[in-house]
Amino acid sequence: MIPLPTTEEAVHQAAILMQAAWVEAAQSGQYMGTNTGAYVRGIQQLDSLRWPLGGDPLRAMVVNTAPAAWWVEYGHPAYHLPERIRWGRTPASRLSKQGVWYIRIPFRHGSFRTGQGITPQAQRTMLPRHVYQAARRLQPRQRLTAGRSRGLAVHMRGLQPYVPQYAPNIRPGVTHVSIYEGLQKRGAKGHSQYMTWRTITQKSAGWHIPRQPGTFIAANVARQMAPIVRRLISAAVAHDVSTAILQSMGRLRR
Repeated sequence: MIPLPTTEEAVHQAAILMQAAWVEAAQSGQYMGTNTGAYVRGIQQLDSLRWPLGGDPLRAMVVNTAPAAWWVEYGHPAYHLPERIRWGRTPASRLSKQGVWYIRIPFRHGSFRTGQGITPQAQRTMLPRHVYQAARRLQPRQRLTAGRSRGLAVHMRGLQPYVPQYAPNIRPGVTHVSIYEGLQKRGAKGHSQYMTWRTITQKSAGWHIPRQPGTFIAANVARQMAPIVRRLISAAVAHDVSTAILQSMGRLRR
């Protein structure tokens, strides 16, 4: 069998290029759901680039290890979240005194900022300026509320009720609290985090998740990178074959 050291290294380099191109595409904001930290980290893990694959240095693979990567790639139909949760078997689920399963879900909100380099994902989670200014003044365990100040609840004007954008979550006669209701400041000075929590139960009428089409970003990146990979591998194979032929001819002359 002809030795293929240059080709083997080219396969490795091709996988590295593919991984870098995938990360770049995910961070570009072109594909909905891919520029989140979890999705990008799923491509950058140590076991995301697999070479040699199965012990074969002529095979390599780049995978996304993020749990939600499959849904981002291929999408999902609309569904009612409480019906999908494995109540009692999901570690975060708790049983209330009334015998109803529930989960407290944390939501992290980004600090308000301006300037360049702000990703679409950061913009979606960023606190409005007026909410951020009020949140910065919160003391430990205090929380913002649209109601009157009482105890640790601090009244804030201008907290608008949340209006669902997805029709199945709109319930006549139901007024939702602001998405910033109950906002707290956590963390050490200079490293503040702004958090809210919402409760979902097995009987929740809301929490309908809309259909999400697939992004097929991995396939798109593979298609775009194919010509580059082919040229890289072809050049490496040609080099290894020519080297082997020259070495063989040298042995024949002896």
